[in-house]
Amino acid sequence: MKKQAVYNKLKASALKMTNQREAIIDVLLAEQTRLMSVEEIHQKLLKQGEKMNITTVYRNLEILEGVGLLHCTVLADNVMYYKISCDHGHHHHLICRKCGKIEIIDYCPLTEIYPLTRQKGFFIESHKLEVYGLCKDCLAVKNQ
Repeated sequence: MKKQAVYNKLKASALKMTNQREAIIDVLLAEQTRLMSVEEIHQKLLKQGEKMNITTVYRNLEILEGVGLLHCTVLADNVMYYKISCDHGHHHHLICRKCGKIEIIDYCPLTEIYPLTRQKGFFIESHKLEVYGLCKDCLAVKNQ
C-alpha cells in the first residue's frame, strides 16, 4: 500500500494524519514485507529521533487496525505483530516464524469449503489463512 492510499483511508475514516501517526505509518511502509512488533516499531521511531512513548505507539496501532489499515497476528512467541494491510484483494500469507517475512499466496483453499458450510446452514462472513514456517533465508541459516 502506498502512503496516499493510507492517507485516503484515514480521511475516509474521519481520522487525521497526525505527526505521530505519520511516523508510525512511515516505519511500517518501509517494512511492508515483514511483520514488526510494537517494540521494534518503537525502537525504529526512537532511532529516527521521534520522541514518542510506547503507549502512544500501542494506541495508534490499535486505531489503525480498527480502520483496517493494519494486519496483525500473534506468532508462537505470543507477541502481537503488525504490518500495513495489503491492497492486493483477497489473498493469504506465508509467514516466517524467525524473521517475520511475509509472502503473499493468491490461492484460497476455502473456496472448496463454502458448499459444505452452506449445507450445514453456516454463512462465512470472512476468514484469514496464515501459514507459518521458515523462509528460504532462515532455513538456509538453520541448515548451515
